[in-house]
Amino acid sequence: MVSISVITTTARDDYPIIGMPKTHIFGMLIETLNRQSFKDFELILVDSLFNLRRNSPFLSEAKFPIKHTPPKASPWVDVAMFHACNDINTAILHANGELLIKIDDCQEIFSQDHLKRIWEWYKRGFLAQQTFQYYFRGEPIRYSKEFVDDLIREGNFQNPTVERNTLSAYKDNEVIFDTRYSRVSGETKIISHEWFYGVWTLPLSDALVINGSDENFDGCEGINDCDLGLRLEMKGSMPFLFDKNLLLIEHFHKELSREAIKRSIYFKSDYALYTLNKNNRRIQANTHILTDDEIEYVKKEAYNLPYVKYDQEWFNYWKEHQRIFNLREMRLKV
Repeated sequence: MVSISVITTTARDDYPIIGMPKTHIFGMLIETLNRQSFKDFELILVDSLFNLRRNSPFLSEAKFPIKHTPPKASPWVDVAMFHACNDINTAILHANGELLIKIDDCQEIFSQDHLKRIWEWYKRGFLAQQTFQYYFRGEPIRYSKEFVDDLIREGNFQNPTVERNTLSAYKDNEVIFDTRYSRVSGETKIISHEWFYGVWTLPLSDALVINGSDENFDGCEGINDCDLGLRLEMKGSMPFLFDKNLLLIEHFHKELSREAIKRSIYFKSDYALYTLNKNNRRIQANTHILTDDEIEYVKKEAYNLPYVKYDQEWFNYWKEHQRIFNLREMRLKV
């Protein structure tokens, strides 16, 4: 067993970073992990394009153990729709680290003491949560209309309105950090599960107690990370500590590979699923099938969301493909 399992999941093409067409998706993360002063870790890389790059030469540059694996079987993998929870659970199946640290694809680590600092917080009784700063064309970026126009043009997004709306939270000439960053006045802050998203830290033992990420959230891109944090809170996990020193560099990137994710349809309310888990104090995920009343609630809430286009066919597919499993038992077979 190692101290830390770094988890990265990806469904992106080989060269997705905007303005850096020669930078491979694995390259920068592996390079910055190689430089870490803390050495007792492994990387779990769950790759939706595994069959196309199982022998990637970039992986051989790592000076640490790597487990490169495809996502486990899932009804959402079968139809090439969002399966983020399934991928996190795949990583949990393969992880041997006492502490899990999630880092996104298209990110690199700013400090060589990054993992060391997270481990030290953990030994003091805190789950240190990371943050990130955005880079464009390999450089830190400040918000401007010209920058957004360049990003949209070079990114070739299917729906550029989403990118524009996301970036509209920033002011002219503002350095673009994770939106949580400016809301912390000092260096650290104890946070709740509402801020538990994107790049997080949790013990493997807790991940197994709560039975991983709730795969009812799959099919759509949603708030599954916040639900994960919620169930950790209800379980009584260590406090979440947001640390501005745990800085990652997030490179603006192109959309998910159309080879891996062929459809993006919001057909259900993930907030309704989160509310059900919260109100029923469901600490464990993937252990029950939703009742007819709960299904109807999720369906009804979908009608009330302006960005959800209710789709009966995909809603029924989701309803009929709920699954029950135990990650602790599944790990014995990996």
